[in-house]
Amino acid sequence: MQAKRMNLRPAVLMTAAGFLLAASRIASAQASVATRTTGTARLIGGIQLTKTADLSFGDLVPGATAGTVRVATGGARTRTGGVTLAAGTVSQATLTVQGQRNKSYTITVPPSVTVTSGANSMTVGSIITAPTSPNTLPNSGTRALRVGATLNVLPNQPSGTYSSTFDVTVAYD
Repeated sequence: MQAKRMNLRPAVLMTAAGFLLAASRIASAQASVATRTTGTARLIGGIQLTKTADLSFGDLVPGATAGTVRVATGGARTRTGGVTLAAGTVSQATLTVQGQRNKSYTITVPPSVTVTSGANSMTVGSIITAPTSPNTLPNSGTRALRVGATLNVLPNQPSGTYSSTFDVTVAYD
């Protein structure tokens, strides 16, 4: 019996060596596997913003106490405090966003703006947009953008035409 066991050992060792050699060849074959890939880029049209109307609070009469005048994104004008509304052109700012259809974008407006008439000034704050940000361009690739805000009128604010410019920015996400 002992002789048979001795004869089996070289066979077992040879089989184990064969498995190790096969595993080694598989490992070395996997280490050198190559495949091709494709690089792509999609170019889309730039986003554009066109102004069609400016923000206008209309004519106002200041009072002995401070007040505010708000122009909503829908164009409605309201007041609080010591300011009276008079005639004059009232409008929300209106712009057109145009770009890649179904593409998401953000809208950025400043938190406030100072309007001046000579040495006198007032603050325009609570600047809001409709639609809000972020938003997505529809299938047409064009969307109206409206901007409203609140004008803070000081007590006995001096007469004059107060104005300033401010930036409305749109950018793809």
